[in-house]
Amino acid sequence: MKASLENQHRTLLTVALPANEGRLRKHLWKYSAKEAFEFITTASADQRWLAMALARARSRLERFDVEQSLEMSQKLGIQIHHPDTFPNFQDLEHQAPWLIFSKGDLQLTKFTAVVGTRQATDQGIKAAQQVIIGFESEESLVSGGANGIDMAAHTQAKHQNLNQLMIVSSGLHTIFPITTKRFVDSGFSGAVISEQPPLVNSGKIGFLNRNRLIAALAEKLFLIQAPVVSGSINTAQHALNLGRQVYCCLDDDPDYSPGGAWLAKKQGTETIHLASHSRI
Repeated sequence: MKASLENQHRTLLTVALPANEGRLRKHLWKYSAKEAFEFITTASADQRWLAMALARARSRLERFDVEQSLEMSQKLGIQIHHPDTFPNFQDLEHQAPWLIFSKGDLQLTKFTAVVGTRQATDQGIKAAQQVIIGFESEESLVSGGANGIDMAAHTQAKHQNLNQLMIVSSGLHTIFPITTKRFVDSGFSGAVISEQPPLVNSGKIGFLNRNRLIAALAEKLFLIQAPVVSGSINTAQHALNLGRQVYCCLDDDPDYSPGGAWLAKKQGTETIHLASHSRI
C-alpha cells in the first residue's frame, strides 16, 4: 500500500530539516507538512541565514529517495506514526519530530529514562540495574540503546519483562552498534523507534538530536554515570529544560560521575547516593 502524501511530506521534512536546523524549523512550526515542504523546495530567500538553511535542506533531499525508503518500511514491517501519537512530544514545540518509525509492540505508558556513559564501570552497570529493579509496576523504561549504561538498563528491563522503548539515532533498517541490533533481534517487551526513515544515516548529530526524544517521553530521568561533556548530560539537560525530574546518581568517589556531580548543582535535580540509595 502506497504511503499517504502526508507521510511522504513528513518523511522528506525529516531528512531536509533535522532538529539541529532549529531556526528554520521554528519558522515553519505552524505550517502544515505540505506547506512546509513546499516552502523549502520553492521559496526564495532574502536573508543569508535562510538561504543557507534552504541550501542545506535541498542538498539533503537530492540524496534521498523517499519512495524507496517508504517501500523498505513496508517490507520490513516498520510502522509509521504521526508525532501526535506521542503526547509528550508536543512539549518539544518546533523541535518535535515530523514522524516516528517503530518496530515491535509499541505501548505508550509511564516512561522513566535511564541514561549514562558508554564507558560504564562495573559500579555504574550495577547502579543502572538497581534503578530498574526499583521501578514501580506501572513504569516503563526509555533509553537510547547505546553500549554501557543504556544497554545495562535495557537488559535488566528485559530480564524483568518490563515494557521498554529504545530510541535509536539510525533508521530502523540498520540498527547499530551490533550489540544493540542483536538485542533488538532477540526480542523484548516493547518497541524500538526512530525519527529517521530507512536509508538515512544521521551521523554523529543524530545521536544528539535523538536525545531530546528520550527526554520528552520520560516523566523522570536517572543519570547514572557520565563525564561532563557527553550525550547523557545532553539528554539530562533536555529533560531539565522540559521540566522533567532528573535524578543524579553519585558516589563518594568524585571520579565516578563528574558530569552527574556538575549537573546535580542545577535547579530541578535530586541526588541519589549509591551507597545508601537515599535521596539527598
